[in-house]
Amino acid sequence: MTTTGLAINETLSKSKGFAVDDLAVVAIPAWAPETLSVNPSSPAKSLAELLQIAKTKPINYASPGVGTSGHIASAYLFQELAKVEAVNVPFQGGALAVNALLGGHVDALAGAVTGYAGQLKAGSIRGIGVASERRLAQLPDIPTYTESGFPIVASTWVGIFAPARTDAAILQKLNTSVNDVLREASTQSQLQALQTEFRTGDRANAADYFRRDVAQWQKMITRIGLTPQ
Repeated sequence: MTTTGLAINETLSKSKGFAVDDLAVVAIPAWAPETLSVNPSSPAKSLAELLQIAKTKPINYASPGVGTSGHIASAYLFQELAKVEAVNVPFQGGALAVNALLGGHVDALAGAVTGYAGQLKAGSIRGIGVASERRLAQLPDIPTYTESGFPIVASTWVGIFAPARTDAAILQKLNTSVNDVLREASTQSQLQALQTEFRTGDRANAADYFRRDVAQWQKMITRIGLTPQ
């Protein structure tokens, strides 16, 4: 069981010791979209207003670390699509990044919604963009990036994989079991409480999603000029 880091590291890591082709996708059942937030005292009430500020002076944003999905998606938004100068301020995890925003040390905060759902709901931070196909049901006031004119759909997901040579019948049984758990009301309520989206699906759909995700992160990493380590 792993996360979006697997798709990112296919491009960003030189020496993984394995390739994605060594793995068979069982399921990618849950994900949380990337978000961009500001301090409630910020003059930027929207993504458009933050970008307007960035056109007059450089801004910075906190992220959970260099090479994380929050960093890459936000850098792609600022550098490639909006063409503004924004400096990533990496922290060792989301909690420290939140503290930097609350303390007024950075202009914005980037990261998956699960890490900041409590603060967003409470209003201690103001969400100005979410990288999802549609607005989140429990945070309906946060516009999607696409609504603001930037078609980015990016998320942190949880995926289940097995060795590529695993028997197909075993892989199918695992996929069925994951879907059965996802259909349970108790599972869905726990995921919803974490602001985590979820879906059932067969292995072919999960594998297609994974391949497209690897390609998407490769494109963004290349465009923002991150060097594989």
